[in-house]
Amino acid sequence: MPLSVDIEKPDAPGVADLLAGWAAARGDTAAPGARALGGPETRLVVARDDGIAVGCVALVDCGTLGEIRHLFVMPAQRRGGVARAMMAVLESEALQLDLRHLRIVDASGRDPASGLYRGLGYLPCAQGAPCLEKTLR
Repeated sequence: MPLSVDIEKPDAPGVADLLAGWAAARGDTAAPGARALGGPETRLVVARDDGIAVGCVALVDCGTLGEIRHLFVMPAQRRGGVARAMMAVLESEALQLDLRHLRIVDASGRDPASGLYRGLGYLPCAQGAPCLEKTLR
């Protein structure tokens, strides 16, 4: 079965494990829970390989811009296009929500995905803020 990438609810099967992996990779002791990601302003993009959750990323509608949070791909699935596929769905969803400006906070080069973001056209924020941003067309 090919990779599937869709918007899902944060309490969908396997999502808690992905968020725990995201937190562990950052050295955090607690993962964001379903409550934190379940608001009407948040869309959670989940990638599944043969039905198993292997990646996630959140899009938060902040009114005039979309904020990207919690990108995580299971280690065994990395470098296989999962993150790019999720970002494509996320950007499409942002356009549907009329969010033409996206921002990734704290992507200052220390984030392992900063190379991915830059390859997708995200540029450093103005005035040296620790973020990357992109305007969608």
